[in-house]
Amino acid sequence: MKKLIRQSRIFLALMIMTFAIGILGTRLLWLQAHAAFAPDGDKHGAVTRSVAQRAKGAVLDSGRGTIVDRNGEPLAGIPIRSLLLLPVQSGFPAHEKIVELARIIGVDPAYLENTWQSLTQPGLWLEPGGKAPIELTSDQDNRIQALGAPGAIPVDAVRRYPRDGTAQQLIGFVAEWPERIQAAYSDRLQSGALTAATPIGASGLELAFDRFLQGIGTSAVALHTDNRGQPLSGIGIRKTVVDNAYYPLQLVSTIDKRLQQRIEEAADQSGLTSGSVVVLDARTADVIALVSRPQFEPNVAHGSKGSWRNHALVSITPGSVYKSVIAAAALEEGVVSPKEHFFCDGDYGKYGLTCWKEGGHGHVTFEEGFAQSCNIVFAQVAERLSAAKLKKYAEAFGITGRVGWSGTSSVDGKALLHFPEEEAGTVFAKGAGTIDGGVLAQTGIGQRDVRMTPLSAANWIVTLLHDGDALTPRAASEIRFADERTMEKYAIRQLSSPGSGLSSGTADMLKSMMVKVVEEGTGTALKRAEWKLAGKSGTAEVTVQGKPFVHQWFVGYGPAESPRYAAAVVFERRPPNSPHAAITLFKEVMDVLAEASDP
Repeated sequence: MKKLIRQSRIFLALMIMTFAIGILGTRLLWLQAHAAFAPDGDKHGAVTRSVAQRAKGAVLDSGRGTIVDRNGEPLAGIPIRSLLLLPVQSGFPAHEKIVELARIIGVDPAYLENTWQSLTQPGLWLEPGGKAPIELTSDQDNRIQALGAPGAIPVDAVRRYPRDGTAQQLIGFVAEWPERIQAAYSDRLQSGALTAATPIGASGLELAFDRFLQGIGTSAVALHTDNRGQPLSGIGIRKTVVDNAYYPLQLVSTIDKRLQQRIEEAADQSGLTSGSVVVLDARTADVIALVSRPQFEPNVAHGSKGSWRNHALVSITPGSVYKSVIAAAALEEGVVSPKEHFFCDGDYGKYGLTCWKEGGHGHVTFEEGFAQSCNIVFAQVAERLSAAKLKKYAEAFGITGRVGWSGTSSVDGKALLHFPEEEAGTVFAKGAGTIDGGVLAQTGIGQRDVRMTPLSAANWIVTLLHDGDALTPRAASEIRFADERTMEKYAIRQLSSPGSGLSSGTADMLKSMMVKVVEEGTGTALKRAEWKLAGKSGTAEVTVQGKPFVHQWFVGYGPAESPRYAAAVVFERRPPNSPHAAITLFKEVMDVLAEASDP
């Protein structure tokens, strides 16, 4: 009898448990099948409640690939220590701690307190402008930690661009660009890896290598909240980190950060506000330094504004620096010799062409006319050459077209340009009709339709140093995985086929003439430089909005006996008859290079 009662009780307990499980299962089924599709107005639907639980946070690292100089020094994607502020639900820091924290980071206490109290999610303290996180010094880091203010935490973060703006135009910037994302990354948009608001490369190396620099995820500090904005119990603050052995990638540029900074400083001290400086390795044509002015703030740059334009890649009138190209072509064709005599009285007598020197240079040889940059001499010599010959040599020397490194990536088989914004150079206008003597004469002095970029001008000097064999300048040497293994290298390449330019004899004559420019011509101010230098000056006449200006140029190399660097310096839109600032800055640039090259 007792056994029967016990069995009955067990059976009843099982029935109750089965019934309870059935009710629970029915409830769960209802939640999935009914509550999940509750109308928008039902704020208690399961999906609505689930979506309302959000992870609000601060991005510490976007995951975008880094850019470094040739020695591994960071140029973009710079690790820093920064200040993270958390929303404090209760126990807000005492006023005294707010005041001390404000003193440490150098801001107004009231502003700090008001900003902090208004936070609804974690946030890095940003510099004025609201785009880049502040960088804490080690002293600030230690003082903040010692202060112990609740919700104020020093953290590891990544700042995209340096505060000093090193190599701004070469590096470029990232920005929201919905149209390009749709056109170039539609597959990543569809997969959700990108959104229309994801910042992508908009200029410079950021644009050129954008498809490789895009990361695979962000590192962030998140605050998980419910639909009322309250922190979820047991979750609260969490840090998410992308841990991948291969990403983010690292782009190794060709520039030397230390030299870049010193040359930028020299450019700014010289008063360069519109123009550029390009320094190339004389052996490889690699870009060692590239300065473009005016400056811009990459953290707030926008595609509709032009201050980020790289002036080293803009094709402008070269003026008399183009006489070096005319001289090379004329000497190679044998239509002139260095010792041939000319007479300049200041007026060519036709085409309205005059010499820059009032009264002229008198009796001069061709090499003296080159050193003194005589317009009359070069107008005559240019008329001895045909338009076809001028085009031929300009193309062989890399004057026309684009000279920057171009090729196909072995990673994805797509085209790759190191300087995507580079403009093409020209000798004659596209679609020009009959090219008469007047056009040839104006072309001979680097006016009329002649256009060169400072990059191509510096590269022309490298071409001359290689006896007319043109190389193609690189801005980057390789891309590496995060573990520093090489993903892809960019080899030094010829721009034109070897032997298509000058004979070594012609190259030697022209280099000797460039030395005379410094010794006894328009560049005598360079005799005080640390190295013996060689080159060619230029003053191009231009009209901007109806007003006359000049572009002041100097292109050359140093040291003259054993060239290490070729450079082009351009001051744009200077007042006519103003001191030739490009010659002065060329000397300063070469002195920086000479000092850095000392053992």
